[in-house]
This record gives sequence, C-alpha cells and structure tokens, in this order.
Amino acid sequence: MDRAIPFTAVDFPVNDKNVKRADTPISLLAMARECTKKLSAYGKTIKDATDFFIEHAAVGGKSATVANLVDELVAARKKAGASQFDVDDIRSRLAVFAKKFGGREVGTITTPEIVDWLRSLNVSIVTRNHYRRLIVLAFNFAVQNGYVTGNPVLARFTSTGDVPRSQRQSTPAELRCASSRG
Repeated sequence: MDRAIPFTAVDFPVNDKNVKRADTPISLLAMARECTKKLSAYGKTIKDATDFFIEHAAVGGKSATVANLVDELVAARKKAGASQFDVDDIRSRLAVFAKKFGGREVGTITTPEIVDWLRSLNVSIVTRNHYRRLIVLAFNFAVQNGYVTGNPVLARFTSTGDVPRSQRQSTPAELRCASSRG
C-alpha cells in the first residue's frame, strides 16, 4: 500500500500545510505531477483534462472504440442496403483510420489529431477528401448512437482542405461568375 507523502506549493499551487494533512498515496501524487507537467505544455490543468474527458468520452454512459465504431458502421450500412462496393470501401478506408486510432475511445479523438492524420496520408487531395468524408460519416454515426456529442471532423475542415485556391478546381458557381464577367 502506498504511503502518503507531502508535496510543496512549488509542485502544485495549493497550500502545503493542507496537503500534508491529506492522506494521498505516492502513486497518485506521482501521477498528478506527471499529468500536470504534460498538460502545462499546452496551458491546461488536470481539471481541464477531466472536464474534456467527461464532456467527450462519457456521453450518456456509452462509449465505443474506433475499431468497434467501424464494425458497427459497416454492419449498419450493410443492413441499410448499401452496395457491397460501398461497404468494402467504407471498411477498407476506415480500417486505415482504425489502425491509427482503433483502441481509443471515439470521444477522445480530437480535431487536431484527425487533421494531422489526414495530412500524413501520402495520397492525392481527392483521396484525402474521400477519407475525410468517410470519417465524417463514422463520427456522425457515433453522434447518432450517443458515443460523442459532436463531430470533431466538422470543426476544422472544408471540402477543399488546405489546397490553395490556385491549385483546386473551380466550383460551378465560380465558373458561372467568371463567365458572366465576360
């Protein structure tokens, strides 16, 4: 069993004499110190991390890993009558996503992580947008099933991603506008 040890206000911004009276196990203090150090690099606290977890991972007491979500989505699409081609496409592309995030709870995946993962793919922008579309589909499914409160993919992306205007195709509205100018 861990023995309680005091720590100072230098370690945490609390009154040291109150902490000395607390019966806190060494392992918990070590964990708190480690987490505080990691979170401080992002300007966040243990309370911020706890609030984030409660909001994103504990939605209605339901949760699912990315791997389980992919399996559920594929089964639901089959049941809804999607073609075998579409089912295979969803399964194969989301399997690549699940390879990276498969064991994680869906609610803990953040927008920056998804952005970084999509950027890391060595594929064309069209293929990247196809992956993005299927990830949106998966997270929408997660929202509908109560695994998350919102879709983190929609928080950042547009259909053209980070492609400069000069390197992307014009939309029909842009073409109409350009042709009306003469």
